[in-house]
Amino acid sequence: MVDMTLSTERFQQLRGADVLDRDGTKVGVVEELFVDRETRRPEWLGIGTGFLRSKRVLVPVVGSDTNGDIVRLPYDEQLVKDSPDVDADEVSEETERALYAHYGVPASESASPSTYAEGGPSTEMTSGTTGGQSVTRSEEELRVGTERTEAGRVRLHKWVDTEPVETDVTLTQERATIERRPVEGTAATGAEIGEQDIEVTLEEERPVVSKQTVAKEEVAIGTETVQETEHVSDTVRKEVVEVEGDDVADTRR
Repeated sequence: MVDMTLSTERFQQLRGADVLDRDGTKVGVVEELFVDRETRRPEWLGIGTGFLRSKRVLVPVVGSDTNGDIVRLPYDEQLVKDSPDVDADEVSEETERALYAHYGVPASESASPSTYAEGGPSTEMTSGTTGGQSVTRSEEELRVGTERTEAGRVRLHKWVDTEPVETDVTLTQERATIERRPVEGTAATGAEIGEQDIEVTLEEERPVVSKQTVAKEEVAIGTETVQETEHVSDTVRKEVVEVEGDDVADTRR
């Protein structure tokens, strides 16, 4: 389970880590850690969800599990995404009760001050500074990812169409010709007078039309990946520390 004494250093390691629901579905990434003002114990994880992580929801630290750079929740994706969008850096007791009721987690009966996001008011001492107090300044960083969505569909459909086709064909036909030749010599003698018939069959070509199916081309459908650069923009929040007072030395490390 998540260590209830989760340190700021460990949280910095988890910032930006993927958050999975109980079925292993990614629901967002870790953005903030909310700790109790008095005990400094972690109570809520601030998770960025939605497109460009534009919505921030809170989930209880109790019951969550960390494995390397992954945080796994004991809730399903829809329950987390249906959680109220919390934009404030301070969680009121009323908001806490509503969140505990949403996740079905029994709320503590003891009075508890509001919780702050890590980087809010703190009474921890800073090492190397004698008798001083410190605040941790945090800011959001824009992280842009990609997700695959359906951009359209392409369908090949084949149907039967008809079109007129014309062509020329050469035909031959036979015609009767009459040739008269004189009969001479012995063939001319001994002729007889009488009737005689001679018949010749004439032939001709006529066009005959038939059809056959011939494959002409193959049409295939596939996909190719092209890249384009799209400009995205959003706003990020950052904390600004203003120093007021006399005789103050601003030391940067």
